[in-house]
Parts: sequence; C-alpha cells; structure tokens
Amino acid sequence: MRRPRLVPALATALLLPLLISLGFWQLHRADEKRALEQAYVRRGEAPILDLARVARWDEGRLRYRRARVRGRYLASRQVLLDNQVHEGRAGYHVLTPLLPEAGEHCVLVDRGWIPAPGDRSRVPEPGVPPGTVSVRGLLDRAPEPGIRMGTAVATPGRWPLVVPWVDAAALAPHLGCRPAPLVLKLDPDLAGGFVRDWPPVRLQPEKSVSYAVQWFTMAGVLVVIFLVLHLRHRNDDEAT
Repeated sequence: MRRPRLVPALATALLLPLLISLGFWQLHRADEKRALEQAYVRRGEAPILDLARVARWDEGRLRYRRARVRGRYLASRQVLLDNQVHEGRAGYHVLTPLLPEAGEHCVLVDRGWIPAPGDRSRVPEPGVPPGTVSVRGLLDRAPEPGIRMGTAVATPGRWPLVVPWVDAAALAPHLGCRPAPLVLKLDPDLAGGFVRDWPPVRLQPEKSVSYAVQWFTMAGVLVVIFLVLHLRHRNDDEAT
C-alpha cells in the first residue's frame, strides 16, 4: 500500500483532532446550558432570599435566586449600562447601587431600561426613590456585550457613570462600596423602576448539539476526502 502524500496527511492530522474536539466542546456547552436552565427553574421555586443574611457571595449558588433587600439607594453613584436595545431602540439599563441596612456588599439594582437621547453626548439622570426602600427581584449577571472593547470604566468621575459592561471590581473604587458580583433585576410590579421586560432564561442547549453535529460531520467529510485521495493516488500508481 502506498504511503499517503504529505500535504493531505498533514492536513488531516492537524484538522481532524481540532474538529472532533470542537464537537465535544459543543456537547459540553449543551450540558452546561441544560444545568443552568434547570438551576433557573429550581432556584426560582426556592424561598425568597434575604440578602442581608448572605455571608458569602457565591455566584454559582446565588444566580437565579429570587431575593429581597432593604436599604437606601446611592443616588449620586448611578451606573448606566450602555448599548442596551429595547424594541429596536438604543438605550441604557439603570443600575443603582443600594446600600443594605446590613451586609458587607452594596447591591447594583437593575431598575430597567431607559431610552438614550438623540444627542449621545447628553447623559440622562434617572430619578431615584429617596429614603429607605425595600426591593426584590432576581439575582443574575448583568447583560454582556458581544465583544468587550476598551475598559470597563471609561469616564471615571462623571455621574451617572456610563459603562460598556459591568465589572464589579472595577466599579468598587468609584462607587465607594464593594458591589456584589450579581445584579438584582427589580421586579416589574415594584415602583421606582423603568422598562423591565425581563425575558425568561432560554439558553437553547439544542443549538450547541446542532453545532456539535456539524463539527463531527465535517470531521467525517475530512476522513472521506482523505481516503478518496489516498485510494485515487494508489490506483494511479498501480496503473503506471
């Protein structure tokens, strides 16, 4: 049997493990998404959590828990999460830090979406409920941009602070308190918020399975192409 030619052999040796590993990675992602969806349902049915009693902020354990907290908003330290779209219109999510009556962390309360003014050099100043408030909602990560570009805090010292994404560690020196790693999405029925159209968690693990099938199919096609080229070259050599 004739040895495979160098270029097809090298291409197959390099690409085949990559395609197979990508397929298994997508299957792993599908498992992760299923676990998150199950956690969302399970934690949503758990008793509401009092954040004043949270001693350790474990993001993996607390994400998707319904929670409540009592304290006062830091009205002079509001954060506007930029590039948030609602019904085709650009705007911001208003993240207002709330200093609890007890606990080590302040909590960024996502009070909902507001439209951006036509002149983007103007920064809106959302009103803040005064005094002590009691809020409740869902603990979750803040919305993430498709690609992180630049820095998390581009214009320090200008309030409200406009940020492209939420980085709790980067915000801490500017807020004057240590924000929790998760934000509290304010329930739509509570006063003191804006547009709160919180979609249910739907991570679509079947998409990852579909991508895995595509990678494995490409790996199979690569093997078939390699075998066809090898057999053709061998037949050409036998014919000569």
